[in-house]
Amino acid sequence: MAKPNRNDLQILNDRIRIATLYLNGTSQDQIAKQLSTADRKMTQQMVSYDLKAIKDKWKERYSVTIENLEETRAVQMSKLEHLYKQNLESFRLSQLDSKSELEKKHKKKKKRKRAQANANRLLLSGDQKFLAGALDCVEEQNKLLGIYPPERRELTGAGGGPVEITDARQRLISRIASIASRQKTKRASSKHQ
Repeated sequence: MAKPNRNDLQILNDRIRIATLYLNGTSQDQIAKQLSTADRKMTQQMVSYDLKAIKDKWKERYSVTIENLEETRAVQMSKLEHLYKQNLESFRLSQLDSKSELEKKHKKKKKRKRAQANANRLLLSGDQKFLAGALDCVEEQNKLLGIYPPERRELTGAGGGPVEITDARQRLISRIASIASRQKTKRASSKHQ
């Protein structure tokens, strides 16, 4: 039979895995199934409870003043942090891949020095798309936190000209007058028939 209670270490480990799976778009039911073991059954309700605790932590970490915006911003910050870490890890792995590929190509001793120099150069470069992804995450986090100054945005009217503001009352009065005129015309034409 499954143990009903989890100790603090199990809760912490579960919440780390739940947060990771949640950020990857896994449903609560699927998270519960993935975390269940022969010793311990995880339910969707437990996942929901842990997700609430995780989101509360995110709120503390990335708090803002408007409550509904607060949770959204906290979730987005956590997602961006997760993507940032994934991009850096992928960059690190791309550096290792480049080095091992060069070492395979240059197994002979004559080419070993040249291969080592090329490997060092590639180790420094890695796959730049992952660094670009990490920088994009940082930029988005800065925007969410309001670190950048506000952007000036201007509205323009047709053809880039000024925006024309019309009084709705005037349009309504002219429409009513038009309708009244049509009704008078209909009545007059019906009397003559």
